[in-house]
Amino acid sequence: MGGADQLIGLHQLVMEKKPKPGDLIAAVGAGIGFMWTVGVLEVLNMPEW
Repeated sequence: MGGADQLIGLHQLVMEKKPKPGDLIAAVGAGIGFMWTVGVLEVLNMPEW
């Protein structure tokens, strides 16, 4: 998917109900050359859907 890999991975985790409140999730992406993107997310609660 390229630019949406982290969002698709996060969606998959949430749909499988794997993260629990208090968990930290690191989303890491690598681009061309030396371009790196990192985001750290904290799970506060899970949606009911």
